[in-house]
Amino acid sequence: MFDFQPGDVVLANIKNPIEDTNSQGKPRPAVLLYQSDPKHWFVAGLTSQSHYKSTRNERIRVYASPRNGLDGDGYLWSPKFTKIPRYDIKEFKGVVDEHLAEALCKNTNITAPTAARLRAAALNNWLHAA
Repeated sequence: MFDFQPGDVVLANIKNPIEDTNSQGKPRPAVLLYQSDPKHWFVAGLTSQSHYKSTRNERIRVYASPRNGLDGDGYLWSPKFTKIPRYDIKEFKGVVDEHLAEALCKNTNITAPTAARLRAAALNNWLHAA
């Protein structure tokens, strides 16, 4: 089993019961933020949809990079985080880069300690890539 870390970008099965009450979940890219317990992670989901279905408001854009492993540009799914079981994490994609970390830190309900971990992961990622 892969030893995931805060700031890892993964493919995870995320349910959306707000917009689809019968949601079985859908694989989507997500950033691991923190573990609530050994079997669960809080994640920030990403999407290709530029607007919220319910309000038509624009989402915050994020950009693919070789470091974060995203297949293409996308958007922050929500300013709120989602709790998922560890077994719903399907694949490691990459690690947050500076842009993705800052998009999350400035546009979500992230706590200061979690923001510091994301920024550290982005810095560590940058240092290892240089």
